[in-house]
Amino acid sequence: MRFRIYLYAIARILFGLVLTFNGAYNVIVYPKFLACLENHFERTSVLDFEFVEFFLVLVPFTEFTIGSLLMIGCYTRKVLISSVILFLFIVMYLLDANSEILIFVYAVFLLMSGILLRKDNYNLKSMDYSRDSYQMI
Repeated sequence: MRFRIYLYAIARILFGLVLTFNGAYNVIVYPKFLACLENHFERTSVLDFEFVEFFLVLVPFTEFTIGSLLMIGCYTRKVLISSVILFLFIVMYLLDANSEILIFVYAVFLLMSGILLRKDNYNLKSMDYSRDSYQMI
């Protein structure tokens, strides 16, 4: 049992580290990210709404925030639920844009988020998110 708790904590921290670095990299090369996003947005046929493009611009910042919160272990379940929703939306968008490599990367992110969310009974090494926020500080 102790091994599973440590394995979950290591997987959560490593996944958070990967998301933090991915988000930070995309923020550092933000003009390149926006150009790539514009290239994908030109190829979409179903999800070519303006508000979709507005929300996709915020993806690197959201990845950085999700990764940071996962590494810290704060609100783990809520963060994993939001990451599943975010990555599911990104995978659907990339399927519409026909970007095979990025589909694979974000599908792995989606799978890892789902596994960590499913196995949250081993989440004993992070902060208790069932308490109020002021009690955790």
